[in-house]
Amino acid sequence: MKKCLTAAVMTLALLSASAASAYSQRCTVKIHALQAQIDAAKQAGNTNRVAGLQRALKQTKAKCTDEAQYTRAERKARNGQKDVIKAQNELDSARHQLQEATAGGDTEKIGKAQDKVAEKEHALREKMDDLRAAQANLAAIKG
Repeated sequence: MKKCLTAAVMTLALLSASAASAYSQRCTVKIHALQAQIDAAKQAGNTNRVAGLQRALKQTKAKCTDEAQYTRAERKARNGQKDVIKAQNELDSARHQLQEATAGGDTEKIGKAQDKVAEKEHALREKMDDLRAAQANLAAIKG
């Protein structure tokens, strides 16, 4: 047990020193957890599990670089902007339909159009919230 604990602590210390500059804190935690699982699987003699965990560790390291995270965050923010524009266009269209229904005077159509406007306003607010979150994440990664 002491050997396992010592090995895990040493591994964490080495990873912390080498990975601190290359990986974000969240990625470092993932890497540490995978490394601890690898150590435990090695101690248990589970070679298949070790191989699978090592593949997962390699993929995590590849995806968790600051550059990769920045690229993903940037893409998410760009997509969020597109989603907001699309939602705004849909809201504009729903408002136009409401104006037409109001001009026609059909109360049933007016009610449906009002419901649609409310739905599109809600969708736009959600997309704007998502965009703000994506932009905040991007800003946090930028530092």
